[in-house]
Amino acid sequence: MKDARRRGLIRYLPVLILFLCYLAVCLGLFFWQVGNAIEKNTLQSLRSNVQRQCYHFRSMLDIQFSTLESLADHMGGRSRCSPQTISTCSTPPYGAENSPVRC
Repeated sequence: MKDARRRGLIRYLPVLILFLCYLAVCLGLFFWQVGNAIEKNTLQSLRSNVQRQCYHFRSMLDIQFSTLESLADHMGGRSRCSPQTISTCSTPPYGAENSPVRC
C-alpha cells in the first residue's frame, strides 16, 4: 500500500514542479509589466507637472516684468499718460518669446 502511494506521488512530482515553474514565470512577467507601467505613468505625470509649473512660472514672471516696466516708464518719465489716454499708454506684457526665462 505504501509503495503504490509513493509511486503515485513520484509520478505527479514532475508535473507539480512544472506547474510551480510556470507559476513563477507568470508572476515574474506580471510584476515586470506592472513595474514598466508604473514607470511610464510616473514619467508622464512628472512631465505634465513640470510643463504646468513652467507655464505658471513664465506667466508670473511676465506679470512681474510688466509691472516693473510700467513703473520704470512712469518713474523715468518716458510715458506721460493723462487720464484720457491711459488706455492707449499701457504697455503690453512681455510675450513668451521675449521672456528671459526658458524652461
